[in-house]
Amino acid sequence: MSSNLFAVGDSAIRNVVAMHGADRMLDAFQRDREGLAGPEEMRTARMEAMQAIEDAIPAAQGWGLPRMLEMILPTILQEKYEPNNAMRLFPVSTVIREGYKTYTIRRKRTYGEWKYAGGNAKPPGDSLSLEEKTFRILPAVHAIRMNYHDIKSAAVMRLNLEAELRDIAQRTSQDFLNDKAWSNPMAALSDVLNYPFIAQQISPSDFVDGTSADTILSILHQAANFQAGRTKGTYTPTRMILSRRGRDYLSTRYRNAFGDQTILDGFLQKNPYITQVEIADELDGASPLDPGADVIMFDRPDSYQHVLPKGVTALPAQRDMFDIVIPMYLLHGGIRNDEPLNCINLHVNFPHNV
Repeated sequence: MSSNLFAVGDSAIRNVVAMHGADRMLDAFQRDREGLAGPEEMRTARMEAMQAIEDAIPAAQGWGLPRMLEMILPTILQEKYEPNNAMRLFPVSTVIREGYKTYTIRRKRTYGEWKYAGGNAKPPGDSLSLEEKTFRILPAVHAIRMNYHDIKSAAVMRLNLEAELRDIAQRTSQDFLNDKAWSNPMAALSDVLNYPFIAQQISPSDFVDGTSADTILSILHQAANFQAGRTKGTYTPTRMILSRRGRDYLSTRYRNAFGDQTILDGFLQKNPYITQVEIADELDGASPLDPGADVIMFDRPDSYQHVLPKGVTALPAQRDMFDIVIPMYLLHGGIRNDEPLNCINLHVNFPHNV
């Protein structure tokens, strides 16, 4: 027998009670129909029937509705997001104004020679030249879409729907820029891991337990000093950026079984000009030269810059029937590096279970 729990009156009570086989209560209701049951008998039957209803619906047990005994905390927990390390490690450049489609980096090169005079030999002279590299500036677009009725419903909950959506747009724009900073397949937009003129080296040995600590130290030391050796100290990195698992491995593996110096400690001791060690999880397995390998970057804190002629900008809202659309855009010129000889990337395989 089915029952409608939202029905009222004796018939609804009777249906529920019948499901539990309470013959005595059913007899009381039948006697009431025949005018034979007294008030006390019916009061008892109804109380027992209501108890049967509560037993049949566990959520309705007790003298209150379930929500009345549920505490809803007033604070809404904020979802946590992964850090945007490119936005943290590399500053933003806004020197290029909106409207330009490209930007060009020019570099002056000079050369001169002197020698002792002798006889009628022609004296050497000087030379001056300019070289340039051009990059694109592209718009990235986004739109906030709201329904008029949704806005009103949000207002009932004391929620500013437009403000919430604008916050989401700002955060996701940072996610977008962070992703494109490390690797950008768009033509003529540069990125950190594929930047032209940056020296790239693949480690001759994997950084694993089977490779001696001194071998790993030698590879790190050679990479960190590569540019200084090429330029006789004119260019040299002062910062080391590596993946989390790379940092964990180098900072927990000791040079030998008898000492307390880790590989990372030994490297920093031998390279005092490396004054910063940073973690960027985006470098984990990110090598474009050796798929699956990590990248260890050596650079200066001011080497790379985000080219951002225009940050997140909202255009006037547009109405389409009951929908409201707010177009948004930003202008991105990729990554810029004015002194690429201060940088070198070392591509390394670390243990994958670190």
